Amino acid sequence: MAAPVHIPVSVFTAGRGYDWSTEPAGIGRETLDGLYRIATAGRDAFADDGAPAIGIASDGKTAAAFSLMRARAWDSEGRDADYAAFAFVPCTDASHIDFAALLADDFFRVPNHEPPTSIAYAGPESAAVAIDAPGRLLCRNELDDFDLHSAGDLLARHAHLADRWLFLVKDNGAAKVTTSPWHKPGGNS
Repeated sequence: MAAPVHIPVSVFTAGRGYDWSTEPAGIGRETLDGLYRIATAGRDAFADDGAPAIGIASDGKTAAAFSLMRARAWDSEGRDADYAAFAFVPCTDASHIDFAALLADDFFRVPNHEPPTSIAYAGPESAAVAIDAPGRLLCRNELDDFDLHSAGDLLARHAHLADRWLFLVKDNGAAKVTTSPWHKPGGNS
């Protein structure tokens, strides 16, 4: 087993208003807020669907494994709160992470009033992405039943080609992937 790497994390939830628990070094508030918007696109605030929404959001530079859930009886008045747990990996390093293994960490499952600033990851590297996946995403900007174990490899190779990536884990463990339109080779958009 490899020596653990420490992955910076932050939680967006209610304290005195909603805010991030920490601003990891090298990741500004604009990036945090942008990744949060990607992860929560199409999800209602205060969604009460029971199981957390789990996946990966990316802006083409940073990959953020996330879990969106309700923290029950969260504040001193017993009110529930939205709770969004994020772990940040530069896309250039994403092939070193099996995101399916990373997302199994309790950090993504158990709300914490005093969340850590990093989590240790000693899991496997990303599996190789299926050869047809990038082409299918280039053509349709959507892919069903994607193997999340290979998300790191896909992002390390191709994240720079789109400004928005969203992997949402489905009940069967596979992910639905959507992206913004890919940049044309040699072009600005």
